[in-house]
Amino acid sequence: MTRRVLVLPHTHWDREWHATHATSRARLVGVVTDVLDVLEADAAFTGFHLDGQTALVDDHLAVVAGDEPRIRALLAAGRLTVGPWAVLADSFLPSGETLARNLERGLARSAELGAVLAVGWLPDSFGHAAQLPQLLARAGIDHAVVWRGVPASVGAASTAFRWRAPDGSTVRAEVLVGGYDVGGHVPTDPVELVARIADHVGDIGERLVGDALWPQGGDHQPIRRALPARIAAASTTSADADLELVITTPAALVERPADDPGLPRWEGELRSGAASNVLAAVASTRVDVKAAAAAAEIAVERVAEPLATLRLPPGDPAHRLVTMAWDLLVANAAHDSTCACSADATVADVLGRYRAAADIAAEVTARALAGVHDGIDDREPRVVNSVHRARRGVVEVVVAGEGPLEGAQVLEQRAAELFDVTVPAAMVAPLLDRVRTQQVNDTTWVTGVDIDETAELVTVTARCGPEPASRLDLATLRERAEAVLAADPARPVRIRAVQR
Repeated sequence: MTRRVLVLPHTHWDREWHATHATSRARLVGVVTDVLDVLEADAAFTGFHLDGQTALVDDHLAVVAGDEPRIRALLAAGRLTVGPWAVLADSFLPSGETLARNLERGLARSAELGAVLAVGWLPDSFGHAAQLPQLLARAGIDHAVVWRGVPASVGAASTAFRWRAPDGSTVRAEVLVGGYDVGGHVPTDPVELVARIADHVGDIGERLVGDALWPQGGDHQPIRRALPARIAAASTTSADADLELVITTPAALVERPADDPGLPRWEGELRSGAASNVLAAVASTRVDVKAAAAAAEIAVERVAEPLATLRLPPGDPAHRLVTMAWDLLVANAAHDSTCACSADATVADVLGRYRAAADIAAEVTARALAGVHDGIDDREPRVVNSVHRARRGVVEVVVAGEGPLEGAQVLEQRAAELFDVTVPAAMVAPLLDRVRTQQVNDTTWVTGVDIDETAELVTVTARCGPEPASRLDLATLRERAEAVLAADPARPVRIRAVQR
């Protein structure tokens, strides 16, 4: 029986990773230009997938704006595909709302360009959240392509499966057996090329459902100009191997029945390392990036945007600022960005975007809350609920002023650290000679001194307050300190001053 093989030429483009976005974009221009030139010049090159993210089109057009008509024409002809995402995101670290905005932006941009790819292309995300079928189905997408995370019980049985989200939404998922770069190398010898593809189909064996997929591409790979000629030359040999080779795009997968009852089913996340590494360690790399991401997403998603929507008129500039903040969060959702598995320069750019999003959120929040005290006589703190449901919780408030807040119950007082330094014992004796008064400055006096010692360290803690202590004997304290230091001159001394 002749097996049909769908050859999927593509490039997988990490917008920033071991190189910064600025560097990658400069390199991308040449790759996209070659894609356009080849597709326009060679009608036999019937399809090329420009990865699953519309950001690549925008990155290219930011440099070569005049290429937009060329891109639109090839998209309309079905010979170029892109999307449906804005970026190829990690699906565990960003919030669910960030993932939804990512797909929303990708679909909107695809529609603007004239062609929407109704396939959730997910070639390299480090596993997949359980809710992705729900997200895709809500957008009218019934098909997905995955690689990492597919469990052995599914991957060992079939090259396609019905993937079900917790809410019951399902999509048909095709498995990239061997990865998205299994066809990265295209031999020049037709016999060798057919043998390579035949080996791939043979490895799949009885698991194969429908036409076999042979993704021809890889990380940052350019278009292979000679691919149609090599496929044509190989076709004379492939007939003997019972193979039919066809160049196409992921759009061809939409023709497959989405609700095929014969497919195995899987419900929940895809996080198995049975067939490919899910790189689970990226969830804990660069905790500073993870903390910045969470803070920025909460500030934008749960505070600034809801308050701007509730309290500001539709034409207020704050709404455009919120959109800009979301653009930053979506850009950072890319799997190599938010996962922080990148070069230090790239991580610095990622942190800069999170900081900018948080800064925008702070300004929008302040604008939305301006006048919240209007009509209220007192100036006591007010707590504003920014979500559309009643809730309870603990709120921390910083109140300017002196002494306890009127009407407040003081549960705990924390000492303010004025300084904390550890020095060799030899440096302390000259300092003791200079201590002649309790007064530190115009508003602070030393009210008590504690000297604690262990075998490794001497700790001197000066307690300070707004009034002098009448019974503090500096001479006695100095003598005791000198005795402790003399007992073991090798011990370092930690000197602290705390404000009570």
